[in-house]
Amino acid sequence: MAYGGWRVAIYWSDWLNLEIASLTALLGFCHADGASTQSAMILQFLSRIIELFSEAVELLREIAGFLRQNHQSEPVTPELLRDAKYAAERIGVVDRTLRRLTRKGMLPIHSYVNRRRRFRENDIERCRRFYRGE
Repeated sequence: MAYGGWRVAIYWSDWLNLEIASLTALLGFCHADGASTQSAMILQFLSRIIELFSEAVELLREIAGFLRQNHQSEPVTPELLRDAKYAAERIGVVDRTLRRLTRKGMLPIHSYVNRRRRFRENDIERCRRFYRGE
């Protein structure tokens, strides 16, 4: 942006630490005595833009703080995956019955690792309670 022969460059990272007083002083410096009404309107418009940007920066700071708090307070725990042998032993069935439970949708397969079925620990426990009637 060019104001009265002065080139002013403000980068986004500078907006985070920018004080409104310094921008107002900058705009006041650019607005010389005896300037036209159009220049005054432009100055007023730019002042309003600065106010809006400062409000946006404050909101972004609040959002970033909120996200930082939530990110720190809720650690992500990976799902525990078990193989078919463990699932069959835990439920108390043989592999053939485990396949039947899987085919019926009572025990969903989470993924395949090295051509072996992997089940979620939660799904195994849910199927065990249902199958055993607990």
